[in-house]
Amino acid sequence: MVYVEQYSSFVIADIPGIIKGAHRGKGLGLRFLKHIERNSVLLFMIPVTSADPGLEYNLLVEELKRFNQEILLKPQYVAFSKADLLPADERAAWLSLHRHQVAGAAGVDLISAVSGYGLRTLKSALWNAVQDQRQQTANSADKTFVREA
Repeated sequence: MVYVEQYSSFVIADIPGIIKGAHRGKGLGLRFLKHIERNSVLLFMIPVTSADPGLEYNLLVEELKRFNQEILLKPQYVAFSKADLLPADERAAWLSLHRHQVAGAAGVDLISAVSGYGLRTLKSALWNAVQDQRQQTANSADKTFVREA
């Protein structure tokens, strides 16, 4: 549970790393991918220690696409994690350098679970995205109900 305010929260489903070939059932891929279908917003976590963050992001997107393209219609956010491993004065430059590699994402943040760096901003962005998705779902349900009446 992620608490935003006293009476506001949303659930994050932590899906273990998706590997190449997951869409064909490699590892526990299909099991994990089925859980992703139920989420309204996607958050890709990529550590700053990754040798190629763009390649890692594209691999995840490709596995989702091969499993079910409709998943990619959901809002996507990227959090580059482990920011505490970067010197504080280099974080903005690192993010600027790597942001273009995940151009399909609605939001890109640099975070650290250890220090808390960037978590408030990310939590706020995800909360807004979840609220938007809830509203769209409610609007769709209203339209369906009206058509059936």
